Amino acid sequence: MRSRNFIVGIILVTAGVAGLVYSMPIVSGAMSLKSKAEPAALGKAPIPSLPSSDFAIFGIEIASIPALIAGTALMAYGQSNRSAR
Repeated sequence: MRSRNFIVGIILVTAGVAGLVYSMPIVSGAMSLKSKAEPAALGKAPIPSLPSSDFAIFGIEIASIPALIAGTALMAYGQSNRSAR
């Protein structure tokens, strides 16, 4: 039987990965469409910004990162807690 921390960690990691899988193609597509034709190597490319309709998607991406970190920490703690018994 796995510890409760390990199970909660798996749920958080799954939610974090799902959030990134959902939001990253949308954010990267919006950023690439927003940038102009000037190559970035020349230093003349404008900094791409998200359209105002994609701020909620960007929030999902930002919220997924702490879920991954917390889930990984809980999984490690749950595994070490279980093996210590």
